[in-house]
Amino acid sequence: MAQLGKFRSHEALNTTAAGNFSVADASSGGLGGSSGASIQAGSSASAGNTKHMDLASTTHQIMIYAAGDIYFNFATSDLDIDADIDLVLPGGSLTSLAVPVGIKSASSDTIRFNFNSTSSTAHVVRIVEV
Repeated sequence: MAQLGKFRSHEALNTTAAGNFSVADASSGGLGGSSGASIQAGSSASAGNTKHMDLASTTHQIMIYAAGDIYFNFATSDLDIDADIDLVLPGGSLTSLAVPVGIKSASSDTIRFNFNSTSSTAHVVRIVEV
């Protein structure tokens, strides 16, 4: 007979495991900045200031600290921020977001984290891929 009660509930639900911990800089994921420099969110003065960061295919979670509020979305393309509908990540705290890997339509798709400041201030954004 099968042993159905093999794990206690808190053990069975522990399904996450970090296979990677990569701290991003301004040159990461196609951001186009300098290696070792901090990432700056674009000014909300224009949706064209949206930053587009390609996430590694092994990334399933990102940890973000933004100095101020930022708009964000995930897409498989460089999708500029739409301030009317995109979510706001409050600044000043470390936040963990699950990467929606289900948006890939093909295994070769790259998921992009697109973000922009909610104000004219280009906030520093710290990103870790997990």
